[in-house]
Amino acid sequence: MTVCNRKMAGLLANRTKTAALNKHLAGILRKGIVEKNGCFLLRSLIGTSTTFSQSGLDRTGYENFINHVHISSISQAWQFANKIASRLKRKGSKFSVTVSFDGKEATVRFHKNRSTESAALNSDLESYREAIAVIQ
Repeated sequence: MTVCNRKMAGLLANRTKTAALNKHLAGILRKGIVEKNGCFLLRSLIGTSTTFSQSGLDRTGYENFINHVHISSISQAWQFANKIASRLKRKGSKFSVTVSFDGKEATVRFHKNRSTESAALNSDLESYREAIAVIQ
């Protein structure tokens, strides 16, 4: 299921189809998603801190912090987000993949949905200045 605000709906309706992900994004996907200390993380983005407790965030906040990729093309971002959502679907849990676009750059991030933790995303997507979509 995908929900988005009107700004993102307009962008998605008018986007051009991209043939393939660029090398950088394809490389991130190729390295995969790993589970560390109950967090699902893009392996290529894990730094030296591999536990959420070191960051002062809960698991959801930590995943959103680590799992964010800046992309210059909304078409590339949308394709990347959908590929991540497809891979996460195989993990057997529910996840949210968020795509936002401020007019210059898109950001894709994801987290596992946890009933005991807040996703820090306002449920009123129209309240955001940027275009935003959530794939669940």
